[in-house]
Amino acid sequence: MDIDRLRYFTVLYNSETMREAAEHLYISQPALSKAMKLLEEELGVQLFVHSGRRLLFTDRAKVIAEKAKKLIRELEEITNEQSSYEEQSIRIGSFEVFTTYFMGRLVSESLEDYQIQIRELTPGHLEEQISLGKIDIGITYLPIPNKDLEFIKVGTIGMGIFGKGRTYGENNFSDLPFVVPVTPIEGAP
Repeated sequence: MDIDRLRYFTVLYNSETMREAAEHLYISQPALSKAMKLLEEELGVQLFVHSGRRLLFTDRAKVIAEKAKKLIRELEEITNEQSSYEEQSIRIGSFEVFTTYFMGRLVSESLEDYQIQIRELTPGHLEEQISLGKIDIGITYLPIPNKDLEFIKVGTIGMGIFGKGRTYGENNFSDLPFVVPVTPIEGAP
């Protein structure tokens, strides 16, 4: 059974007319009328008859309206409980190396009272997901500036290059120019 149809019906039941209920629900009168016809077919009962612009509800409709209101209240309680549960959850985005080697320790030592969701993201995508509300916090090694987000530097990463100390042409290994890309390479930390 479609819960929206039951919601529509309870609003209709408490309204004077089909037009008033449709306005309150922000849907068209034909859409409300169709939903009520489908609800009547689903329940196998007639819920109301038209009397001019007003509606006369059947005795069975009165019983269904009371049960529907109770069901909707209980559903809202479940939704509210879920919302309070979600308040105890944190969605974290980070890069693969951090999530693999350090996230477990962070969660077990600092966030044990929270439900944690972790997503592996590359720089750029991380900031985008925070802006879209898909994650709450991002931990990155290469922040991409975003005017809507606050960035706090918490440490420095030392980077180095490994190789054998031999000569390449006329250059020593330490004299070779190395470049770090400004934007991340897809799929690579």
